[in-house]
Amino acid sequence: MNELHTLLTQIGVSKVARVSYVALFSSGALSITDLAKQAKLYRPQTYEALEELKERGLVSVLPKGKRVLYLAAPPSKVRDLLAELLAKVEVALPELETAYRRDKNKPTIVAYEGRSGVTSVFADLVDSQKRGETFYRYSSEKDLDRTNTYLPRDYRKKRDAKGLERFVITAPRIGKGKKVRMERAMKYIPEGFDLFDQDVIELIYANKIAFIDLNTETSFIVENTKLADFHKKLFRLLYQKL
Repeated sequence: MNELHTLLTQIGVSKVARVSYVALFSSGALSITDLAKQAKLYRPQTYEALEELKERGLVSVLPKGKRVLYLAAPPSKVRDLLAELLAKVEVALPELETAYRRDKNKPTIVAYEGRSGVTSVFADLVDSQKRGETFYRYSSEKDLDRTNTYLPRDYRKKRDAKGLERFVITAPRIGKGKKVRMERAMKYIPEGFDLFDQDVIELIYANKIAFIDLNTETSFIVENTKLADFHKKLFRLLYQKL
């Protein structure tokens, strides 16, 4: 009967109505008293369930003398209700698809709080990119070792397995603490211009821009292709000038 429960759930039948229908389906015609016992429901719940089943055409009423019995409609009625639901979906789908495409042009923003949120941003970076793609990073963190504690355990493994290339703009004090890597290109903000120690990171990757404020462990991701492309161009322009 699990499949029957699943089908009834998919067409939006409530729990008490599902239990009542299955009880009638298994036992045949029952009175309200017998149905309540069979379905292990209180009488008010049984009345409520029968009203719902009658509205959906899932139960028949059989007068028998002074008694009234209730009989489950055949399973084909469940199929018909599923077909009606699918037909409504098909009618609504074109408008929903149009709305979905229209909304995809709007930026979506996901915000995070706390240490786990910072980790989520780095995880999203490696998960969102395809093999051999490039990402861009502004790093103004004050403590590189502390920043590394936010990385997911498998961050470097996934990054290197995908062969992700990255371009970094940071301060000399940070860059000099990093090992030289073939897949990483780095340039520095001139020391005479700014210390670049705001403890903030910006990541530009795939169709996203992520900002991490290590001062408050607050971070958020903006997903939008045009905004991401815009920031990539600005990064490349600045990188060329440094």
